[in-house]
Amino acid sequence: MKKILTLLAILFSSTMYAQNNLQFNSAKYIKFTIASNEVTKDTTITIPTDKVWKIESVSISYQMTSLNLDGVQIAANPLNGGVYTPAPNTACPIWLPSGTYTVTLKNYVAAGQGNAFISAIEFNLVP
Repeated sequence: MKKILTLLAILFSSTMYAQNNLQFNSAKYIKFTIASNEVTKDTTITIPTDKVWKIESVSISYQMTSLNLDGVQIAANPLNGGVYTPAPNTACPIWLPSGTYTVTLKNYVAAGQGNAFISAIEFNLVP
């Protein structure tokens, strides 16, 4: 029985394929800015082919209401009773494969220039 199981394990493992390995490439610190007269601003980030990003942290200034990544809110500052109250940001890390992503900045009306920051690590995908 041991021999049969060992043989099956060897046959099964030879037909499996592993994922790519990750190799550190660079650290990224991206700043986004929205003007005081803008309520919403869309911009894009592009992750090159054969790369992956691990977003470690996201933060926004008190003038902004939120930062969305492809329609998913990843940071927020709710306005509670006229007082800016920073809310906890989305749990990081956030893994992004290669591709183009839309980043949407939302600002309080006439609140001043807003800034958002994303800290990420870029990895090479190595077979």
